[in-house]
Amino acid sequence: MGTLITALSGASALSAFGATTAHAATPGTIPDVDQLNSACAILRGGIVRQATEPVVIVFTGSSTTAGHNTVPAKRWINRMAANMTPNPVKTLTEATAAAPLPPGIHIVNAGAGGTTAGNYLDGMQAQIASLNPRMVVHTIGANDFQAQRDPVLVQAQIKASVDLLKAKIAGPCVHLLVHSFERYDFTPTTYKWSDYRDGMKNLARATPSYIAFTDASGPFYAIGIPSTDPFGLMQGDCVHLNDQGHDFLSGLVRPVFNMIPPYVAPAPSKVTQESPAVEPAPLIITTTDTFSGPNTTTLTGRPTDALRGGASIAWQSYFGDAFKINNGRLERNQPAGSFAGFPAPPLRQVALRVHSVSGTIFLVASRNAIYGPTDQVRALLQGTYFRIETMTAGTIAAVSPDLRYAPGDEIILRYDGERIETRVNGVLVHATTAAVPLGAYAGIAVSDNAFSVDDFALSELQV
Repeated sequence: MGTLITALSGASALSAFGATTAHAATPGTIPDVDQLNSACAILRGGIVRQATEPVVIVFTGSSTTAGHNTVPAKRWINRMAANMTPNPVKTLTEATAAAPLPPGIHIVNAGAGGTTAGNYLDGMQAQIASLNPRMVVHTIGANDFQAQRDPVLVQAQIKASVDLLKAKIAGPCVHLLVHSFERYDFTPTTYKWSDYRDGMKNLARATPSYIAFTDASGPFYAIGIPSTDPFGLMQGDCVHLNDQGHDFLSGLVRPVFNMIPPYVAPAPSKVTQESPAVEPAPLIITTTDTFSGPNTTTLTGRPTDALRGGASIAWQSYFGDAFKINNGRLERNQPAGSFAGFPAPPLRQVALRVHSVSGTIFLVASRNAIYGPTDQVRALLQGTYFRIETMTAGTIAAVSPDLRYAPGDEIILRYDGERIETRVNGVLVHATTAAVPLGAYAGIAVSDNAFSVDDFALSELQV
């Protein structure tokens, strides 16, 4: 099993965190890394403060990190994240857009397929540094190996990237170098895969205060990679792991993160809240829209179909051409931000079934104007997670942790001028209070990214 270089010479992996080592270094020589590499204690230092501040772990590298042609939930990073935190894995763009992140552990995938040690962080350094991570994971070298680039140069480029981030990141941060499996889509002529491993190992040995190393290649050799791949862990290109291969890799790297207590998901009915749950109030449906035909490239003025109850009401929007109706789904038509909605009853519930979001979409329970800066209560949806936000006088505040949803789930948001309740498929998942004046409108707001939703409903709560 791949272990930290702190365990390579047979000493306990705990030596990396200050446990007694097996022997003392000989004066005048470079000590073994198993004795000096205490860098991962930096991550542990962050973990113990996760209740009050964000602990960000950023994964960088090429296609093994990015997850080439694999299901996101089955990638090695996502599998490990599921054991560490309820927060979904974010892309670097999603994470920086969501900053400042709330307290807790946050996993960020900044992988870029096809990159080498010379360019895998191009254009990302400032974004990564802005998240003030406690660990950056570097899984790089496979494309350098295929190009037979000099391992000494690769080692120097990795070191330069690490040191650049070290200079930019405000707080303490450990850099974990991961040497993964050997690709076998070509025959190496000059350099072996182990030469690149040795370069990473040398960096950790020379700079144990902030660089750590783990080698996952040995277990892959043991199960026939590169060779016959008897367990079928590789894609047909002999370069990329399939879903099962990502599962295997996650098991090899996971011990590095054993300092993080396993995350145990709450029962589905458990509420994460600041105020007690109450029984749902009865509803009177104001209007509904399943976006049944005909297809159209504008939403402004289109009457709702009311197929799930309520009256047919015309949509109001300041840029209705941002939306289109396509085969029973509401989708993006033009790359522009917009809001579409209706005058809302004093005590209201909005609901929306979400199929996919590439970017950001908002389910808005309260907004005091169709156009312009407004006070709002809304659910921000990105990828496979969402959170509840308020906006007052232009200041946005997250009032919930990141909450998960799956494609096809119905997100429900209620607001009565004080209490905000959030449900997924009818199950209460969060409740809190907020002091945002109740606005006149409710509806949907979008950015300039693609989305696909249906089954919008606006209802009045009866108390």
